[in-house]
Amino acid sequence: MKSNIDNIFRDKISNLSSVPEGTSWTPEKGWNEYKKAHGKRIKPFSKVALFTASAAATVAIIIALSISTNVFSPKVIIATSPADSTKELLLPNGSKVWMNKNSTIAYSIRKSGEFNLKLEGEVYIEITEEPNAPYTIKTGSAVIAVKSATKLNVRAYPNDTDIDITVRDGSVSVSDNILGKGLALLVTKGNYCSVSRANSFVFATVNTNENYLAWKTGKLIFNETPMATVTQILRQYYGKEITITDDSVAYYSYTGTFNNASFDNVLAQIQLDSIIEMSKDGNVVTISKK
Repeated sequence: MKSNIDNIFRDKISNLSSVPEGTSWTPEKGWNEYKKAHGKRIKPFSKVALFTASAAATVAIIIALSISTNVFSPKVIIATSPADSTKELLLPNGSKVWMNKNSTIAYSIRKSGEFNLKLEGEVYIEITEEPNAPYTIKTGSAVIAVKSATKLNVRAYPNDTDIDITVRDGSVSVSDNILGKGLALLVTKGNYCSVSRANSFVFATVNTNENYLAWKTGKLIFNETPMATVTQILRQYYGKEITITDDSVAYYSYTGTFNNASFDNVLAQIQLDSIIEMSKDGNVVTISKK
């Protein structure tokens, strides 16, 4: 009868295909421990005892693995920024994070040092040292792998058609989680990458947008910039609706710099310096030629 109990217990633990990360228990170790504890038993078991022992062994293993899962699964930390202000954080692994308005991050760090961060909104991250474990940033369908000291900005608001990644220093590997890591692009210092939400297309080129960090620095720079681009940047920075009614105005080049200026002050200065005029109706601004 004892051999039957042994066989049942061995079958139970052998059928456990996996255990939580960080757990040193294996079916072989479980079987050896069982033999040490019960190898000298000589009294035969009844059928009831046989069933009870089998059930108890299974329950004990399940409880042990449940406890192990709670102990070794990394804790997820969530942080959000208000709708009207930015937020700065220092993460436990030394990463510095600046969050634009109305943004959310959720991150976890395993005991191995593996770091995973998910975000929605816009975040600027500084990784000051080369990671000694996998360091992954995910947003939408974009997967960003960091393998060196890096500074990057990621914009991924829900209503954005593309996910924009701009590397200020260092380099990252960018892929789409639908297409897979095999098609990852290496994006280096001074370059920009866009991941389309619609078709998983990943595109990289040289960054020509001087204002991608304006939300963090408060500084807007326009250097012979077409008015169509100026209005696009102002729309993104201030969250206002701006419409150009004259095509000739869209191609008009504007030069100017603003530091922590209000939306109304920027509009007034552009109108003073250029051939355009603006009319404002609530949050909607219409631009036309003088």
